[in-house]
Amino acid sequence: MRDAEKTKEQLRNELEELRKSEEKYRSLIVNIPDVVWTSDENFRIVFLSPNIKDVTGYTAEEECQEMGNFLGWYKRAHPDDVEGAKAAFRALVEGRKHYDIEYRFKRKDGQWIWIHDRSVGTYEKDGEQFADGLISDISVRKEAEKKLRTFQKRLRSMASEMSLAEERERRRLATGLHDQVTQTLAAIEVKLDALREQHLSNGSAAQLDKIRELLDYVIQKTRSLTFDLSPPVLYELGLEAALEWLAEQFQEEHGITCKFESDRTPRSLGDDQRGTLFMAARELLINVAKHSQARTARVSIRRESNEVHIEVQDNGVGFNSLEVDRRAKGFGLFSIRERLTYLGGRVEIKSAPGNGTRVTLIALMQDSGQTAGGKLT
Repeated sequence: MRDAEKTKEQLRNELEELRKSEEKYRSLIVNIPDVVWTSDENFRIVFLSPNIKDVTGYTAEEECQEMGNFLGWYKRAHPDDVEGAKAAFRALVEGRKHYDIEYRFKRKDGQWIWIHDRSVGTYEKDGEQFADGLISDISVRKEAEKKLRTFQKRLRSMASEMSLAEERERRRLATGLHDQVTQTLAAIEVKLDALREQHLSNGSAAQLDKIRELLDYVIQKTRSLTFDLSPPVLYELGLEAALEWLAEQFQEEHGITCKFESDRTPRSLGDDQRGTLFMAARELLINVAKHSQARTARVSIRRESNEVHIEVQDNGVGFNSLEVDRRAKGFGLFSIRERLTYLGGRVEIKSAPGNGTRVTLIALMQDSGQTAGGKLT
């Protein structure tokens, strides 16, 4: 009798523990922000936590009765997202591959929201397979991400426009130095030469020679500064001539053999494009001198359909293609890419350890009527 009473007491205790566990489980399900779902052995949805109504507008009972299984659920996914969502669920059913996907979903009131849907477990019982998972409304996060992308795009556009404005100002200053300061200094030099030809005392002639030396130095530095700011050859003779000059200067300054190649075809580019492409090519050659350990380099320009391709290639140490993003940021390639993208162009990078690097700058040509000054370069 006592054993029977003891057994009853144990059963009551076990039932109480089960009741407490169930209450704890239900409280957890009700209070977590995610919607919990559970399927039966045929992958029909047999349980959805009550907060499903906050997400879809339907009650848990409505969802389970009307939708039946997740292939029915996905009928309300956005047409652009539905096939990917169904494929992920089929992979769970057929291969027990867990999924973690995001897609747009239509609520009961017709509003489109973003869903984060993931399976968190599959298990077997009596030879049958079951599954469960979580669903979240991530519309707020998606809207924040959209605003962030828009903000970042505006920042990139502003940075690119500032870069172009800087290049225009550099060109203005270079033009001023070339047309006014350098030419004035050259005129002074001519007058000094004329004065030197007169019959002067040895002392006066020596003073004029010193002045002439100083003047030559100032003219040389002014010309150098002009070319550093914005070489006149770029806008007087065009991009091709400027790149050829750049290759020659690079070889002279750094002792690295640098060849220039061109297909000699007409190319219609605006001033902003010419300036950006030239400055980008110069920055790439600076990278070659600083980082590549190259013995030779090559600068080429060619036309492909309605695009202009400029390649800067070296036979240096190269780098792993997986490091492209890191190199892009570290070597200024990211800035080059942003500036070209702003103008409708792009950058392609190919490299491998020990096999050098090739960077291609690509710009879309304009119609000759749209090109600044109508110049073919």
